[in-house]
Amino acid sequence: MTNYYEQYFRQQVATGASPKDAADATATAYLDGRPRLRGKQKITSRERDADVWMNPLWNELPAEIWESEAMMLSLARYFAQERIANATLLSRIATAFLAIVCRAVRYSELVLCQTSPRRTELGQLAVCHRGVVSSPCHLRFGVWQRLALVGHLKTTFKASTPFDLLVLASLHAFEHLVPRRLTQPPEPDGTYSADELAWDAINDILAWSLGNADQSALRLNEAAIERSLVLR
Repeated sequence: MTNYYEQYFRQQVATGASPKDAADATATAYLDGRPRLRGKQKITSRERDADVWMNPLWNELPAEIWESEAMMLSLARYFAQERIANATLLSRIATAFLAIVCRAVRYSELVLCQTSPRRTELGQLAVCHRGVVSSPCHLRFGVWQRLALVGHLKTTFKASTPFDLLVLASLHAFEHLVPRRLTQPPEPDGTYSADELAWDAINDILAWSLGNADQSALRLNEAAIERSLVLR
């Protein structure tokens, strides 16, 4: 069976992309959950994980490809899943860019998965690579740091109602996301990979605001709408 991600990478290179850019595009496709179908058959997340992490292509490419944000986030996805293992590749990445591995571990929230085989794998990696964050206390500290940062950033929206945030999100979308969608061709499966994370973030912020808003903030009237629009 053809490995989708290997094929996608080679297609990117064939159109003129550098190996690093092609790897970045391949990682973005994986993060976006593509492909969704193989023919008419729906592809599971496990199958996508297997295609990515058992892809022999990674061993042929320079380790520098893992420096990009998309590749690091893909590595975080590796630590978050439990079914596929590639300790050889992980060791290769750690040898070249140990800080990227530690960052990916923190992003993956591995500390919350007490029985994950990735915890065992990380412990074995720490034996050969000093500085790998493997102990539960270090992992928890990383999660606490991230939660503290998220809590701090949420204070920006503390005084905003869900309608305020909806207005802000709409303005941002029409200024940045919609124009790009009008000029950027979609991927073969119909998605616009460059903006998927932005749309997801907007959805998460609105869901958080609705979940924490007082009921009175959901009852709109002309005065509330005018206030929101004037503040913008």
